[in-house]
Amino acid sequence: MKSKIIFSLFSIFFASISISFGTEIFKSFNTNLIGSLTGKITEASSGKPIAGATVYISDLKLGVVSDTAGLYVFKNLPSGHFLMEIHSV
Repeated sequence: MKSKIIFSLFSIFFASISISFGTEIFKSFNTNLIGSLTGKITEASSGKPIAGATVYISDLKLGVVSDTAGLYVFKNLPSGHFLMEIHSV
């Protein structure tokens, strides 16, 4: 019986350490989230991809150009809300 109580206390102690350790990691990681953004640019009427369209995030001063399939990718973006501008000729 004594070993079951010790095991239970150890399990509870270990779980509480894991939860607080995980929370600290999440707090420090959450402030600097890095991610990517992908998308596809198509014509509204036909759904055909638009190649060569520029996609620009002015707040970050970053831009990319869509490929022949209309796809674009931004890599290593910080977390946040940004306004995107899309231009095509």
